[in-house]
Amino acid sequence: MKRKWKILVLVGLLVVITSGVFASIKISQRGIVTVQTGKAIRQDLTSIVTASGEIKPKNYINIGANQLGPLTDILVKEGDRVKKGQLLAQIESVDAKADVSAQEAALNSALADSAAGESGVKAQDDNVTALESEVDRNKADLNQRLADYRRAQELFRAALLARQDFDAKRAAYDAAAAAV
Repeated sequence: MKRKWKILVLVGLLVVITSGVFASIKISQRGIVTVQTGKAIRQDLTSIVTASGEIKPKNYINIGANQLGPLTDILVKEGDRVKKGQLLAQIESVDAKADVSAQEAALNSALADSAAGESGVKAQDDNVTALESEVDRNKADLNQRLADYRRAQELFRAALLARQDFDAKRAAYDAAAAAV
């Protein structure tokens, strides 16, 4: 039995050493990249890359214009190579004088509308003044009719005025009071 134990211990030790050597070889080869080699010849190199992201141009130029207006013609296509100073697009030619004239016409129209509004307000003010004058005249007329009515009352009581003249004065007073 001693011999059997020695063989088992020796085999176990041999298995442990072998697995340790195998593991160290695998660990040392982990950072090594396998490279394909071939004969140097002239040919296209192709490579498939799978990634997500944005593709940006090497040189990006922001294009602007000196005038505003609708585009009438675009002279280049997307992806075309262009040179400095090359015409890229054409903008509709709009005469600045026509714009100024249109703005002046709109301003003159607005001024005319304003003047018309002011004259309307002045006419309303004049109308109010006329109505106030009429109210004052009606009040003065009412005061005059009231004085005539009171005098007619005194004369009627003193039997110096006829009944129909007294009724006429009362009717004139009532009409003046209704007007105010």
